[in-house]
Amino acid sequence: MEKEGFIRSLTMLEERGVKVQAIVTDRHTGVQKVIREEKKDITHYFDPWHMGKGEEAVAKWTSVANHIQDVHAHDNALFPCCQHEPLVGERARQWLRPSTAACERLTAILLAPRFLKDVEKISPLYHTSYIEAFHSLIIRFSPKSVGFSFKGMLARLQISAMHYNENAQRTHARTSTVYIDKLMALLFECVVQDAAPYQEHSDNIPVPEPLCGQYERPDKKEAVSRHRSRFFKST
Repeated sequence: MEKEGFIRSLTMLEERGVKVQAIVTDRHTGVQKVIREEKKDITHYFDPWHMGKGEEAVAKWTSVANHIQDVHAHDNALFPCCQHEPLVGERARQWLRPSTAACERLTAILLAPRFLKDVEKISPLYHTSYIEAFHSLIIRFSPKSVGFSFKGMLARLQISAMHYNENAQRTHARTSTVYIDKLMALLFECVVQDAAPYQEHSDNIPVPEPLCGQYERPDKKEAVSRHRSRFFKST
């Protein structure tokens, strides 16, 4: 679904004349493949937990393999030493001993070639924290454990967007004033003074067929005959 949603969103932007030069996503392999094979003119970045540049980010990341062994000087011109103060007294740690099983396993994870390749693609500027927050908000209005009609889901998405736009840049509340009353007044007194056109538009929204109804069901006897158990059966 993430891959399909990405394709549809990108297609919609392109159809509306938006020239997409760069995209920041998570490390979803399906999305990576679409961009790599079908959208070669788009630069693909990964969302960073911290800001950084490609090679410098790799140098900092690989230095962790030394740090966990109490080695804080690194043979790397981009990041020659750890930036923390000397760890002494209460700040000292129980370091991993070199060549032990635990140290070798953790180092293998830190220096995995595929992961380091992805670290190089960390976005130098943009990240997805805001859209992740919006997605979390959507779940508040439309929990995944509940099924909604198409129009019901559309309405909940619109309410989520209104809620997010009203509160995204808002400072922490200092009074008990409820913003919902203000938002409702804005909607029905300034925007939707006459609800008839909106109701007519809603009635004319085409409702797509359920996804499960778009696929042909196999014949029951054929499906049963092709079934194979995952359990071994002795003869």
